[in-house]
Amino acid sequence: MMSRKEIKEQNKVRYALTPQMLDYDIMGTVWLPYIMFFQTPDYVSGTVNTDSRGFRVTYKGQEKLENFKGFNKNEACLFCGGSSAFGVGATHDRLTVPSLLNQSGNGTWVNMGGRAHSSTQELLLFLLNRQHFSKIRKVVIFGGINDLFLYHASGANNKEENIFFFGSRFKKAMDSERFRDLSLKMKIKALLSSASGKRRQLNYGVAKAPEDVLYTLKRDVETWKLFSSSLGFELTYVLQPLCGWTEKRLSLEEEKLFKLLDDRQGGHFKTLKECLDKEQYRWYSEGLENICRQAEIRYLDINKSLSGRKLDGKWIFVDRIHLTDEGNKIAADILREEGI
Repeated sequence: MMSRKEIKEQNKVRYALTPQMLDYDIMGTVWLPYIMFFQTPDYVSGTVNTDSRGFRVTYKGQEKLENFKGFNKNEACLFCGGSSAFGVGATHDRLTVPSLLNQSGNGTWVNMGGRAHSSTQELLLFLLNRQHFSKIRKVVIFGGINDLFLYHASGANNKEENIFFFGSRFKKAMDSERFRDLSLKMKIKALLSSASGKRRQLNYGVAKAPEDVLYTLKRDVETWKLFSSSLGFELTYVLQPLCGWTEKRLSLEEEKLFKLLDDRQGGHFKTLKECLDKEQYRWYSEGLENICRQAEIRYLDINKSLSGRKLDGKWIFVDRIHLTDEGNKIAADILREEGI
């Protein structure tokens, strides 16, 4: 593992423009049952801090919200999703979207974001932590891109279990351990099965159609709806922003950062640029909107909202998917205007 100094040297151009990203890059992850991985608990930095469970600290005025303290009695609004919901790119915990929403006084928002989580992991995270809240008023799912990105980046998909980041690494570890622990008789049987071409399929499945992504999302959204109806909270699905899905002209800072990140070998930002194009965006947003309409939950495509604002040349992205402080403020403003 690289030291802080080595990471800093390797990314000195990026950190010159966005010094806060160093704190995100080194915070790391931990193993979490069922969820697979989560943010490092009790992470402390000048930019981003997590509580004892690994959730990002949220602020409401001077009050620091962490470890779900007080929500066994008080009403909560939950801001769920992946790294954009978590607030990667913000220079302080006070400047994430849920903390900014708390400034309006319309509910108390808690950051439930999980970096690099798929829609299924977002749902499981809620399922494992729901009991800490006596009353949930609103839930916003600020996501959508990770599922589509994983489909393109991995070239594989299992629409029943869903794929996830680091999936091949987990699979390799589990498969090798499983094989090592087999009895001699079972090892011989497994080898014979492999040699005869009857080996059991162990990969996550071969991607056949992008519609599989919508199949998984439909299942997860419909399950969210069941919770919403049962627990009585207002549910909104927000398709998170991706720079290439807006009509915004890039700022000079965005041009420099995007070129730097796109040129990295094996980097996922190039996949975001090349595979998640405008045609894919239109198909995906329409598909998500139909899913939400059928489930009778509110849908908001924040990319359309951003495109409708005069943002040409304004610096609102730290990379193709994550927002600056200004970007978070604009996103929070849009959500407020939409009555969320």
